[in-house]
Amino acid sequence: MLGALLAATIANNVAKNVSREFTRSAAPIAAAAATAAITGAVQNKMQQQAYDQARAVEQRKELRDLYAKLAICCYIARADGAVTDAEKRELDMIYNEISQGYANIPEAKMELPKIYNNVNPDFVFVENYMNAANPEILASFLTLAEAISKSDSNVSEAEDRCMYNIKKYLTDRTGKNYLRNVVLKDATTDLVCPGCSATMTLNKFNNTLSCPYCGRTRYVEVKYT
Repeated sequence: MLGALLAATIANNVAKNVSREFTRSAAPIAAAAATAAITGAVQNKMQQQAYDQARAVEQRKELRDLYAKLAICCYIARADGAVTDAEKRELDMIYNEISQGYANIPEAKMELPKIYNNVNPDFVFVENYMNAANPEILASFLTLAEAISKSDSNVSEAEDRCMYNIKKYLTDRTGKNYLRNVVLKDATTDLVCPGCSATMTLNKFNNTLSCPYCGRTRYVEVKYT
């Protein structure tokens, strides 16, 4: 009986030792696994934060372009003081698409209505938004802007002036000629240089006057063909 008891005790001690050794060896493994899990979680969180930050920056860029586009459309459509049903449909479509696409951006919820609800936007108002936008994207948007101006099949002089202001702005800002589709409004353009009073040379391709003596340039009044 005593031998059996001793054998059982020894067996029990061995079992405890094995258990302790296993615990000692398993503890570092478990700790390493926990550390790896925590590290992985932290890395994933950091990656997600970096992605969210990058996406937020990208969205702000996108919104700056979209603000300018909406401002341009409102500027053209409301230039003559009357928005037709066709123009309103175009404006509503653009406004709703932007609003729905960026509904989670608090800034957009404040800025978009400010643009859309301006019943008489002037060029200074529009220019503030264009200054913050990508000029190349705005240039590619000109086709739609012109389509809006012609959506009621009756382009007014005021709308013509809006398109000229936008194209002149893009020409000045980018150095590219966006005025190539316009012609002189009349043949009585003043050719006297405001700098030295010499006769300026007319470039009908982009509607500019340049002085061969002092180098001054200026744009002339235009009308779309």
